[in-house]
This record gives sequence, structure tokens and C-alpha cells, in this order.
Amino acid sequence: MRVAVTCRTPDLAGRIDPRFGRALFFLVVDMDTSHLKTLDNTWNAHLREDAGIRAARNIVAMDVDAVVTDHIGPKAFAALQARNVSVYVATEGSVRDATEQLRGGQLVCLIRPNVEERWAQVSP
Repeated sequence: MRVAVTCRTPDLAGRIDPRFGRALFFLVVDMDTSHLKTLDNTWNAHLREDAGIRAARNIVAMDVDAVVTDHIGPKAFAALQARNVSVYVATEGSVRDATEQLRGGQLVCLIRPNVEERWAQVSP
């Protein structure tokens, strides 16, 4: 399984970025081989609108099976669901922590978005 985790720095020790569309990076982790690939999302972090949809399109293009983030809005969630990409919630910790929790079945899989359409958090 390939998982994209929102993060503030593109490494396994990097902290979870709570924002999906405006996350600074996505670290794509192949859970079977431990291969890592980075998607720089900083260009998207300052968009006025549709950051979530654009991030979702880029994630889908990376052929992932799941996303781990803290917050995701309705448009991005719908875009991922349309491509059968599951969304899991991790509220804190590192990318490594999140992937270990996912592997252990400790993360909740969302059935709907968990923020309003216009939600945005100031960069940490």
C-alpha cells in the first residue's frame, strides 16, 4: 500500500502537517518496500482557493491508496474518494508514527470530511 502523509518537513521524522491542501509536503511511503517519495506542496500552500482539490489531483497522480492528515475539506475529500483513495486521521506525531499507527490499525478512516469548505489554518 502507498500512503501519502501530510508533513512539515519531507522525512520520516517530520511532524504531521494538520492541513491537507495547504500542507507543505506530502511524503509518499510504500508500506511494503519502505520506499519514500516527496511531493513538494509549498506552491499550493498560499493559493487563495482550491488548494485541496489541486493537492488531491497531485496525490492521485502519485498512485496512492491512502492519505494520512489531520484535516480535510469536502472538495478534496470528494476528489480522493472518487479515485478510491482512503483518508485517515492522525492529529500529531511524526510521519513514522503515523505510518506505524496505520499499519497497526490505530487510525480512523474518515467517511466524510472533517472541516468546513473554507477552513484554513495559519502556517505553523
